[in-house]
Amino acid sequence: MKSQTNNQNYQPLAPILPVVEPTKFKSFQDLKLSVIQQQLKQKLWAHTLIINPELLLELEQNEILNEYLDRKIQEVLPLLDQLFNEQKPEYIIEELCLKELTADIRPSYFQYNLNVLEREFPETYKTWEQNGILTYEIINFHQYCRRKYGQPVSVVENTDNDQTYSMVTGQLQQYLEEQTQLQNENGLTQPA
Repeated sequence: MKSQTNNQNYQPLAPILPVVEPTKFKSFQDLKLSVIQQQLKQKLWAHTLIINPELLLELEQNEILNEYLDRKIQEVLPLLDQLFNEQKPEYIIEELCLKELTADIRPSYFQYNLNVLEREFPETYKTWEQNGILTYEIINFHQYCRRKYGQPVSVVENTDNDQTYSMVTGQLQQYLEEQTQLQNENGLTQPA
């Protein structure tokens, strides 16, 4: 199975396994339900990658990504069965189940910080994007803020605040300066 990537060139560390192992299905309906479950699992993975990539990375690093996705699918099975038995169209089933699956996956700092980086530090953004490290560097920035300030930059609830924007810009500037200093000390010539 070929790994999926997103527009930040993120590739999962482990393949996403099917929800149900390929077996002989008792009926066409069972096969169809299995296909819908697999589609939901793929869409849940993609949604999490975009909305909360650090959660996905943490799950992969702990080697529990498939268990997490399978557990989430199991939680939505009663709704899936109900909608399927009501003969709802497949796109309605997927939409309602995906809404239920993603209800507790909150947006993270990631997209906000990515936008600040792109707007305020476009050369760094382009370099990281071209080198395929953009996602990881934004996550590293989050970890840097946690170590340095005791908490990460978490701005999801208040993204229209100029003070928050200035704070994130300043913290990104400091992070980039420290990264450049580390690279210079280690004899690396490529800028951050």
